[in-house]
Amino acid sequence: MGALALGLAAGLAIGLPQDRPGPILPRLEATITKDARARYGHVIRTRCVPYQRDSTRFSCTAVQFESPLSYTGQVYVAQVFPDGRFRYRPYKIPIWLGI
Repeated sequence: MGALALGLAAGLAIGLPQDRPGPILPRLEATITKDARARYGHVIRTRCVPYQRDSTRFSCTAVQFESPLSYTGQVYVAQVFPDGRFRYRPYKIPIWLGI
């Protein structure tokens, strides 16, 4: 038990992110919502989920249409830094991939 607590404290001391999103996620979602409204018009809200293998990166969707079962919108990729800063960009699949 002591080794686990020591490892957790060491991980937090070197800047590894905590598992819970904390206050950064609402700021990130609000910023992306504002940017998406300026670029694309109607946006209901933004949903961000962490990548499976990198907890400092998020896939965010600026929701433009929502049903009880699903939602669709513009996709953004965001990276959160240990000091609370973040950066983001719209993500589009290149047309030459034919998807």
